[in-house]
Amino acid sequence: MNWKNIFGKKAIVTPADRAELEGLEKKCAGFETAFKTIESRFPTNIYKRAEDVANAAVKYAEDPTETNFQKIILAGAFPSFPHTHENLEAALGGIKKRMNQILLPTHAIVKRCLRRALEATLDELRTNTAKEEAAAAADGVEYIASGRILALQGKIRDLQNEIGTPTPDENEEAREPLNWRQRLADYL
Repeated sequence: MNWKNIFGKKAIVTPADRAELEGLEKKCAGFETAFKTIESRFPTNIYKRAEDVANAAVKYAEDPTETNFQKIILAGAFPSFPHTHENLEAALGGIKKRMNQILLPTHAIVKRCLRRALEATLDELRTNTAKEEAAAAADGVEYIASGRILALQGKIRDLQNEIGTPTPDENEEAREPLNWRQRLADYL
């Protein structure tokens, strides 16, 4: 079933919603860049510690700046135990928490858009059910739901489940915000 035909009739994601979501996304851009940088460059191989210190010292000798000197200190101070993934998680934890705080309003905006999609789907279901029941009555046969009706019912159930999913406002154990584009693409 082509959902774009059904959802295209109504503005499911309004320009105001899109602008608000994109604004929140822009607020997180710096955090996301820092998160990816730390995740990709954080030293997790304890056996490369001496090599990292040596490389940092060479960089400092070539360009004696305070930043390069700090890199020597950081490489030398890096803990030499095998559970370095815990340090990486600790480094990323604060950034992730702040990103989630910034993106928290996306839950409400996405749910608002999904409610509009649910209303559009319910309208489509009512219209198609009435047409099929009228066609069955005109033919003098018993009404049996078509594949289109069953697909609409499945979509309604999926939308209701997503709308009913708790957000951190309602439940602290709830999942973190996913990319709003992905969440809307999954259902629209």
